[in-house]
Amino acid sequence: MGTVSSLIPRLQMKTHSVPSTMAELALRDAVRELCNRTGVWRQWVVAPAGRPLGSILLMGQPTSGDYVTLDDGTNSEVTLTFGTDVTIGATVAATVTNLIAAVNAATLSITASADSTNTSNCLLAHDDVDEEGNVDIEYEGTNIQVTGMSSSLYRISLSGLVTSGPAPVAQKILEVWVSGAQISSSEFRFDYDTQTLSFNSDLSEDEPDGLKVLVEVEPAMAQTIYPDWLIGERYANAIIGGALFELLTTPGRPYTDPGAAMKFKQDFNLGICRARADRDTLFTSRNGSWVNHESNSGGMQG
Repeated sequence: MGTVSSLIPRLQMKTHSVPSTMAELALRDAVRELCNRTGVWRQWVVAPAGRPLGSILLMGQPTSGDYVTLDDGTNSEVTLTFGTDVTIGATVAATVTNLIAAVNAATLSITASADSTNTSNCLLAHDDVDEEGNVDIEYEGTNIQVTGMSSSLYRISLSGLVTSGPAPVAQKILEVWVSGAQISSSEFRFDYDTQTLSFNSDLSEDEPDGLKVLVEVEPAMAQTIYPDWLIGERYANAIIGGALFELLTTPGRPYTDPGAAMKFKQDFNLGICRARADRDTLFTSRNGSWVNHESNSGGMQG
């Protein structure tokens, strides 16, 4: 791993009046744009198993007396009645918040949480990943829809699992492998905002290495540490060119020179083309392993 600071002297040879702090910020922006436009930074992530999921979706406000009955397969079933056990709020979202609190207060091996993609939905996770409990949720109410929990439905957070640094994130999920077998893209869902992967599988918590995910990595805005191959000679000129284009087109600075900036823009665009070609030709996925045909040290290894 390395930093873009090694490229600052080469950048300043082309325009001496750029302060080192500004040079580093522009170089980081250039690396980020290179990755985002090409997807060349790819990484395998080995993720832990998640927990069985279910949900209670409110299509509208429930009526007082409507109810849901939860059974975790271990404790006595619990019936939560809207209007008594669950306060009906001013909005559906407020009612869902009250429902979450009521579920979590009950004596159940079930944890309720908010759904970041739908404020009308209450997510349910069994505390025991191997329990099928709550496959069928009993309920009454025309505005209530439920999904029973099953040990074959998982939600995995990728936050913190991508390569070290301030907080690089998964930009795109390319492949998901479970116990050595690849599952199709139609069988999983990735939420970029929450960095959460959901999929169906019989993956067990006893298989901590059974889930591998191939991601395109997006450097964080504050990223300072990168793989050596990314900021090495292969893309150095492109990164410097992208940084210089940004700096020279910034108005009102001692080094502003839009005319000279266009040459450096060309250097950056050539690097973009090269990175896209590398992405498509230097790396191949074989049975869940990432192989770099150029060298054993460059690119991403499985």
